[in-house]
Amino acid sequence: MRNSSENQLKKIYLFRHGMTELNRIHAYCGRSDVNICSQGLELLNKKKLERIYPDISDCKIIYSGMKRTLQTIQCLYPDYLKKAVV
Repeated sequence: MRNSSENQLKKIYLFRHGMTELNRIHAYCGRSDVNICSQGLELLNKKKLERIYPDISDCKIIYSGMKRTLQTIQCLYPDYLKKAVV
């Protein structure tokens, strides 16, 4: 018989980073370590106020290590930044 914790449904949330200047002009960022642009930050804050993002208090946060992904976490989930790992 399996342990009851093994039977619990696991969820994975995938987030796209905020818009960068390169995204705005439809250029490919790839490995370029670019920042979120001001328009991207405004859009993230707007969506945050709309409460469309899930509660991640019991989640593990894994990100790419790129500036834009870290800035997205800082904007959306500043209280959970310390638990984010690359």
